[in-house]
Amino acid sequence: MGQMLRFYAQRLNALEINDTFYHMPAERVLAPWAEQVPDDFTFALKAPQVITHLKQLRNVEEEAGCFFRTLSVLGEGLGLATMGEGLHLFQARGRGGEPHHRP
Repeated sequence: MGQMLRFYAQRLNALEINDTFYHMPAERVLAPWAEQVPDDFTFALKAPQVITHLKQLRNVEEEAGCFFRTLSVLGEGLGLATMGEGLHLFQARGRGGEPHHRP
C-alpha cells in the first residue's frame, strides 16, 4: 500500500481502511503507514469481522484489546474505528481526546 498511501496523502487528509475488516492489523504493517503521511492525516479503520459479525460484539475483550492496542501505533493519526452497520461506533482516539464509545 506504500505508493498508493503516499498518493492519497498528497490529495486527502483522511482515509478509511477496509482491509482491517478482513484481517486483524499488525503493528509492523501500521507503523510504516504512520510514517508515510503528514502529521494531520487521519486513518479510519474498520474493526475486524471477528469482532463485529462473527462474535457480534459479545465476549470480544481479547480481540478488541488487541485491535485497539495495535491501532495505537498510528498515534494522533487514528480517527474512527467503525464497528459495522447498525452497530456501535467507537472513537478510538481523537486528536487530544481519550478513547470512548459513541452510541
